[in-house]
Amino acid sequence: MREDTIWTGAVALAGTVATAVFGAWDRPLQLLLVAMALDYVTGVVAAAVTGRLSSEVGLRGVARKLALLGLVAVANLIDQMLAAGAAQALDLALPEGTSAIRTAVCFALGVSEVVSIIENLGEAGAPIPEPLRRMVAALKRAEGGAEDGRA
Repeated sequence: MREDTIWTGAVALAGTVATAVFGAWDRPLQLLLVAMALDYVTGVVAAAVTGRLSSEVGLRGVARKLALLGLVAVANLIDQMLAAGAAQALDLALPEGTSAIRTAVCFALGVSEVVSIIENLGEAGAPIPEPLRRMVAALKRAEGGAEDGRA
């Protein structure tokens, strides 16, 4: 078997599994994944600039990101169960891929990641426009200002 055929099959299998676990490759999921990657990178940059770079903290950050992806997978399963249950109970033909809960989870987690990116950039010394600073402060007040010790 040719090597390119093996790679093509492996990529197709990975994509199929990812879609089954996380749902459609749509904008909410893309937002979350891009924001997670940028949050991690900006967190490493901020830690390097402030002299707090630590592989242990970095590994906790990766573990946290994986746990968040677990939430997305659970939300996707809930959507699938709700769609199947509603379709059966109401004798409806709901469209495949109904994903209201997963979408809400992706947006909520994505917003949290964006706030963290802004904070990381501020710690790294990047100029943060005042409207963004106010937005971050308002979001922190809304969630009770809890510190979660994220990397």
